[in-house]
Amino acid sequence: MNAAQDSVTVRSWRPSSDWIATFAVLALWLLARPYRGVRHDALLYLGEALDRLMPERFANDLFLRSPVQDRFSVFSHLLAPLVARLGIGVAELAMLAGCHLLFVLGVWKLTELWTSRPLRWSMLAFAVAMPHTYGGLGEFGYAEPFLTARSVAEPFALLALWQLLRGRLPRAIGLAAVGAALHPLIVLPVLVVGWVWLVMRRRSWAWLGAALAVIPLLAIAGVPPFPNLLQVFDPRWLQIVGMVNPQVFAASYTRLDWAPLAFDALVLALLLRSPRTPAPVSQLARATLAAAAALTAGWVVGADLLHNVLLTQLQLWRIQWPLHLLALMTLPCVLIDCWSRGGVGRWLAAAVGVAGIAVGSNWNTGWVCVVWALAAFAVEHFRLQVSERVAKGAVLASCAAMVAISVQVTLQTMRAIRAQPDIVRDTGVLMVLAGLPLVAALLVLAFQRLLAAGPRMEVVAAIAAALGVVIGVQTWDQRSDWQRRAEGRFQSESPVFDAQLPVGASVFWDDELLVPWLLGLRGEFYAQAQGSSVVFDRDLALELAHRVGMLSGLDAQRTLCHKLRATYGAADAAAAACSATVPVLAGLCHAAGAPDYLVFGEPLSTPSLAQWRDVDPRDPRRGRSYHLYSCAQFP
Repeated sequence: MNAAQDSVTVRSWRPSSDWIATFAVLALWLLARPYRGVRHDALLYLGEALDRLMPERFANDLFLRSPVQDRFSVFSHLLAPLVARLGIGVAELAMLAGCHLLFVLGVWKLTELWTSRPLRWSMLAFAVAMPHTYGGLGEFGYAEPFLTARSVAEPFALLALWQLLRGRLPRAIGLAAVGAALHPLIVLPVLVVGWVWLVMRRRSWAWLGAALAVIPLLAIAGVPPFPNLLQVFDPRWLQIVGMVNPQVFAASYTRLDWAPLAFDALVLALLLRSPRTPAPVSQLARATLAAAAALTAGWVVGADLLHNVLLTQLQLWRIQWPLHLLALMTLPCVLIDCWSRGGVGRWLAAAVGVAGIAVGSNWNTGWVCVVWALAAFAVEHFRLQVSERVAKGAVLASCAAMVAISVQVTLQTMRAIRAQPDIVRDTGVLMVLAGLPLVAALLVLAFQRLLAAGPRMEVVAAIAAALGVVIGVQTWDQRSDWQRRAEGRFQSESPVFDAQLPVGASVFWDDELLVPWLLGLRGEFYAQAQGSSVVFDRDLALELAHRVGMLSGLDAQRTLCHKLRATYGAADAAAAACSATVPVLAGLCHAAGAPDYLVFGEPLSTPSLAQWRDVDPRDPRRGRSYHLYSCAQFP
């Protein structure tokens, strides 16, 4: 789009277009970012809230008895009363929806420096609909579709950045302080970006860097968490952290994990070359790139080379979240600018597009697409001679790759959804397509064209946006029936096995963490998710490793059993055939620090103390069963 076309689009934009665009963005969010209940880190934060409400029931939980992360966040103080009053399901859903609305507001405010209204709406739509995954071996994203302290801290960080760009430093500091009280590690990289931006505008702000000299003094004085700056991981702790929290070390990253970082840097580099980028935004892009380079270097040196405890705990790799957000926000500007140059510029736009789709979909060869985009960038930057025919062929090849990747992602997503009926509700292929980056980008383009085409097409756009919102509202909550029942049990029914289990008993639930915490309302002896904070607590790391060793016999027996059954073609037979044997459980129960009780999803050869079954109201033949045993039964 050239400048003349852009001005025509701006003149044809009407006040009613803003309302239609609002509903279109809302529809995109609902369709592209469905809610699937308490999962991932949301369960850990919910556990901290439940611990505040019922500390006696969670006193012996492996994760909650060492609330290192909760010590530096007020999030559980906010969530606990909501859970007590509204219940788990309503509290989580309502608070997450509020956080997402605040996040969208923060993104919209950051687009204020652009004068083109259609472009601002496109930027907001890209930030909403494009995949949000960044760093951490693909495990994290901004504005995640589940509730954590990050969900609340991110909007405040964005609003602080917006106030900084408007020259309102006191307000920016206040908003950043609120975000830091919720999740300091999320706000830290934004603070660094803001400081670099201030230095770029006025060199005198560099003196603020001298404040870093206070940190060693705080470390010597023993002010938490700064004493960790004087510590390094001992070999055993380092080994456990590397196995349980590999995302905190750069050495664990593969080419697949580095590709999004390279893509984001390329987008911001192209943004800096555009003559239509507002000067403050160019400075923000430079500040973000500089902060990303500095913090990434600090992460690699501090965590991987020095094994420094504090520099590892600070998770400096989280600079990737504001970097990724800014790249996706400004991607429409970059694509429009490149496409308007024709020839090689269109090749570059298409190559950047396929790279964005590939890395956003965690495609195994996404790095190849990034290299393809870098090649197009080099051809244009160095003004290498390329025929029009070759440039058109490169554009067509890029477009074909976008379609091919999107088709494969759709098929893989459908298989994953149907393989996990207890976790994700099957919503059909149309909902999966709505969440694809390529489809979202095409929808954004189509809406922009419709709104600029006149009053009649505006009516069509309004009907489409309203229909999208209606469908989105009906399908956004994609919690499975099992998930809903598990979240609703907190207020409606008594905890599972509550009559048989003493309050202070140590119980090993052979299932994911959600079951003991939400169904049993009590601490868990061991679950893999409980190791999420071993990087912050050496004692927790050692105890976790000890319990993994205690359960190794059970895991080894099951692994061997399943392999043998798969080899002999019986992999789909009843799970009971691979249930734990008495000798293995006797070894577990006689180990030092063994649990008092055991809960399994399948019956053992020894009679159980009690049984509980969750019946699916839609099909009584389906459901989950749990069987309670005492370690005293295995002499």
